[in-house]
Amino acid sequence: MKPQGKYDFLNMEGPKGYIAGSLREDTGFITQNDIGPARTLMVGEGNFDDEPEEENGVNDEIAEKTYEIVEKRMEERRKKRKEIREKKEQEEYEKKHPTISQQFADIKDEIKKMSLEDWMKIPEATGRRNQKVQNEFLEGRHMPLPDTVIVSNYNLNQIKGTIIPTQTDLIQLGNTRKKTLQLSLDGSKTSISSVDVNGYLTELGQNQELTENDVTQIKQYKFLFKSMRTTKPQLAVGWIQSALIEESLGHLSAARKLIMEGTQKCPNSDEIWLQAIRLHPIEVRSDICASAIAVLPKKPSLWLEAIELEKNIIEKRKIAHKGLEFVSNSIELWKKTIELEDGEIQKQTMKQAVETLPQCVELWIIFAEKESYENSKKILNQSLKILPKEPLIWIAAARIEEIKGHNPEKAIGIIKKALKYFDKENLSIEKNIWIDEGVKYINEAKATLKGIIEYIIDYKEKDLISFWKHIEQTYSNDEITKMIYQHAVQVQPQNDELWMELIRVCGNDEKEIEVVFQHAIDVIDSKEIWKKFVEWCMKRTPSIAQSLLQKIINKGKGGESVWLGIIDLELNQNHLLEAFNYVQQGIKICKSIRLIKKGIKIALSLKDEEKENEMILSGDSIDPQNVGLILFKIKREIRKQNFINARKIYENALKLNETSVKLWDAAAQCELHQPGSFSVSKARTIYERGKNKNPTSQDLWISLIHFERENGNKKVSDSYLSEGIKVCKSNGKLWKEIIQTSPINKKKTTCSDALRAFEGRDKDVDYANVVFAVAEFLYNSGKKEKAEEWFRKVIFIDPNYGDAWIWIYKIIYEKKGKITDFEMKKKDCIEKCSLCEHKKGLIWSQVKRRNECCQYSIEEILEKGRLAIN
Repeated sequence: MKPQGKYDFLNMEGPKGYIAGSLREDTGFITQNDIGPARTLMVGEGNFDDEPEEENGVNDEIAEKTYEIVEKRMEERRKKRKEIREKKEQEEYEKKHPTISQQFADIKDEIKKMSLEDWMKIPEATGRRNQKVQNEFLEGRHMPLPDTVIVSNYNLNQIKGTIIPTQTDLIQLGNTRKKTLQLSLDGSKTSISSVDVNGYLTELGQNQELTENDVTQIKQYKFLFKSMRTTKPQLAVGWIQSALIEESLGHLSAARKLIMEGTQKCPNSDEIWLQAIRLHPIEVRSDICASAIAVLPKKPSLWLEAIELEKNIIEKRKIAHKGLEFVSNSIELWKKTIELEDGEIQKQTMKQAVETLPQCVELWIIFAEKESYENSKKILNQSLKILPKEPLIWIAAARIEEIKGHNPEKAIGIIKKALKYFDKENLSIEKNIWIDEGVKYINEAKATLKGIIEYIIDYKEKDLISFWKHIEQTYSNDEITKMIYQHAVQVQPQNDELWMELIRVCGNDEKEIEVVFQHAIDVIDSKEIWKKFVEWCMKRTPSIAQSLLQKIINKGKGGESVWLGIIDLELNQNHLLEAFNYVQQGIKICKSIRLIKKGIKIALSLKDEEKENEMILSGDSIDPQNVGLILFKIKREIRKQNFINARKIYENALKLNETSVKLWDAAAQCELHQPGSFSVSKARTIYERGKNKNPTSQDLWISLIHFERENGNKKVSDSYLSEGIKVCKSNGKLWKEIIQTSPINKKKTTCSDALRAFEGRDKDVDYANVVFAVAEFLYNSGKKEKAEEWFRKVIFIDPNYGDAWIWIYKIIYEKKGKITDFEMKKKDCIEKCSLCEHKKGLIWSQVKRRNECCQYSIEEILEKGRLAIN
């Protein structure tokens, strides 16, 4: 009966014997209306598990015992396999990482034969590592330095400052180093062809001596070159470097064995044959060399080696000529053959050489130098037809003309002709080649070098001084430098630096200097150059200086500085009349007020009023308004007690020059010298007038302060001091006056106030006065080392501060006997002081004023200044 609908099977009868749920062992169904059992249980069905089945329990126990036995056997097998595998891995590891005793097993036999002296020569072991902390997995690897080490070492060499330099990109640096290292390691693993052989050889060359203590490094090199020999045995470099390593370790037998094996593998390499010859004993070298020549007869290096190995000169010649039959284009072999021969055979050999190699400049020059003068000219003329663009042949022609022909002018002409040819053909002139070739024969061919200097070098270059100094530093030869500057001053006669450099090179050679001056007299017109010449002359001996200056005067050159120089020379020798005569001569030529002043001082020393009046009249005709000349007039009238005339002179002068402190001082002194009780008040009036006319002149304020203090008006002078500091912008001298005159217990505070007042003005020259006063205070306080530092600050700010130089000299002198380099420091102080001009300072001026005529040297002034301070 087929179901009609989807759920019709629910109303159908089940199969016969079908019990619902029996297959899944359900015993009954409990519904909402029926809570009883679904079906009646069979007898004994509910007590199924009350009694165990004995047969099944025994089987389970047997199975479990069997499983335990099998598991135990399997565990034993796994353990045995593991032990075999670990033992094999250990053996492989020991092969790759041998112990120290295994590494040096081949050396132990040799150690038994070592003597006591050899034992003593073994260096101490260095670089030992702690085996407990050694990581065996890092052995043989390249470990890069941490970036922190690189940065710290980089920072140690940096200059500390306020500006922070750009920091290194450590990430990029680390990545780059990592990539570079990885490429190097990968390249060495894959194949020997990817290894940078030249880099390894360069690194090997840098290690001058490989010792047995460098085990790791030796192993690396041996492995590298062994791989090279294995993979590319035809490359000679692997064999050569392997032999060199063995040689450096003292294994000569191994080195010889390797190199000879290399000659079989690389028979076409002359380099490996030369190394084989070198490594073997003397008695077998000739045989090896013969074998090498038999294989490579066209290698000139092997023929040259054979010539060197032969001791008999006749055999040497035979070998050389035999070599030329095989290698006729070798310049070195031709040169060696020419050197071995002599007489006519040598000339024939040289002729054959230039015929065989007509483009070789060296052979032509050798040929020309070996021949006579006439033949040399013919040879070089022939070579110039073939090689007209070669500068070395032109220079050789000039040199032979000078040496063999004894004609230096013609040699210079050849250089000039060469230059014209090069200009005509538009050929570049390599200055260094010309100069280098000329310098080689400077002692034999000076004229040739002179011609090169005159015609090859471009004297129209912008920075000529720098170019000459570069040439001087390159060759470091006084003869060359002298030639260069001798011609340079001819090209640029008005260049004072060139003249002074020429004088410096001449040194103390009086004849050379006289020649230089003789030439200078004819060409120099610049007064500045003559001024430097005079300064240089004044440092020479009086006789030399006077003769040179006299020659300049006789030529009517030099101007005021030359006349002053020769006058000072006469004054230093106490020749007052001769000095005055020079003054009179100089005034007629120069019309110089400085000469007038010098003449007045000499006249005062001679106590000759006529000469004094003569000089003053000469000065009036040149510059009647000159302050120095007016001061001399005032002093002259005061000496004569003509105060009315003196007053007229200074009144007229002050109308035209109200800013001159010296004039106001002279006027006040004139009033002070007049008799009467009103002289002080009149002098005060003069100073008051000057202060009102020049309220910001600190020199005038100081003169007024000193005047009041000398006349006992300390309160007035102190008030002027306070007022002057407020009024004057440049008040360094006033602050110096305050520091020097303040009480001892207030000096430190005053120094601090003065330094504070000049904050931001530490480069002002007037600041030197404050620093000088502070330095004096430190010295008087017993802090001499600190004082010296401050005095040196003064001359750093103002190098012309003469009093500071005197104090430095004094402090150095006090160290006499206490320091070893006293003389050197003293000399250094004098030399540096002499470089400065127009020294100033109270002590310096007082020392110079004591001797109006004679000119003290710098050392004399410093010495007298030191005594004056004491």
